[in-house]
Amino acid sequence: MEIKISLDEYADVPFIKKLLFQIKGINHIEISENDKTYSWEEIENSENFGKVMEQSENDYKKGKYQELTDDFFLEKEKNVIDQLLKESLRQAKEGKVKELTDELLSQYFKK
Repeated sequence: MEIKISLDEYADVPFIKKLLFQIKGINHIEISENDKTYSWEEIENSENFGKVMEQSENDYKKGKYQELTDDFFLEKEKNVIDQLLKESLRQAKEGKVKELTDELLSQYFKK
């Protein structure tokens, strides 16, 4: 199975990668930009990645880091849910939402 996520140019790709690897079942991450796909090995060996890792290590040594605790992930999850809800409400106002019938829901959820 595959999930594709589109990011803007300011997305924190290293953080997103670390976050995704924490999720059970994810065993490979591939990053592409402008129809060019980069393997994780290419990214790890790139000059920019080395700079990002060096900066990350320096930040850690200076105490500028965020522990990835359960509370941290719960807060991020809450923010994502809030964003999804706002987007859903916006789309509903614009008439872009299908009616959630039992038939439609049964396609996505087991009974």
